[in-house]
Amino acid sequence: MNRIRFHFTKTGLVASLSHLDTIRTLERACRRAQLPLGYSQGFNPRPRLAFGPALPVGTESAAEFFEAEMVNDCAPADAAYQLNRSLPTGIRVVNAWRIGSDVPSLSALIVAAHYHVKLPQGASDGLAPIIHHIMSSQEWIIERRRKDRANVRPLIYRLEIAGDGRLELTLAVGDEGTLRPDDFLAALADECRGCFHPDEAEITRTGVLKRAKEGLHPL
Repeated sequence: MNRIRFHFTKTGLVASLSHLDTIRTLERACRRAQLPLGYSQGFNPRPRLAFGPALPVGTESAAEFFEAEMVNDCAPADAAYQLNRSLPTGIRVVNAWRIGSDVPSLSALIVAAHYHVKLPQGASDGLAPIIHHIMSSQEWIIERRRKDRANVRPLIYRLEIAGDGRLELTLAVGDEGTLRPDDFLAALADECRGCFHPDEAEITRTGVLKRAKEGLHPL
């Protein structure tokens, strides 16, 4: 079978779609585009699609990925073109390429995600010492939305304030551990004693990363 990896964006109203709804949307688009998908065996065959890490509801992304197994030869550029004709506004394939059968899956490759976080005006003014304390510590215990308390400091690879007050944030995802950006922001808001409300932050995933010899590297 041929494997094609697709890079797509998710912006605007479709950011409110859950991960499962996004999967269903892409499955329907693949069928409408009449791509020669491979299917699983069994009573309820499913298209052989594999997806990158889930995106929190309400988060826009410039860096979403999925893979499709094709039973017949299919040019990646043609597949991307046909998909874009079938996808709703806000989801757009920006690149597609063939990958070999020996290339690890997305779930095995991706270990981190990078985010831009736009905070309410002035909210970042008092965050610098808090961020310095977090990044210079070995431990930062927070309560996550699933109501567990955990030391998430090892799951934060990058945290800094950009010149325009935006947060640049790289967090772990995958089997080695996951820290959701909304959980992170809720804990950061508690640390600064309510200097911003997490729901007012605008989060955009701008990249996903894999592990390489020199450290983390964009997919």
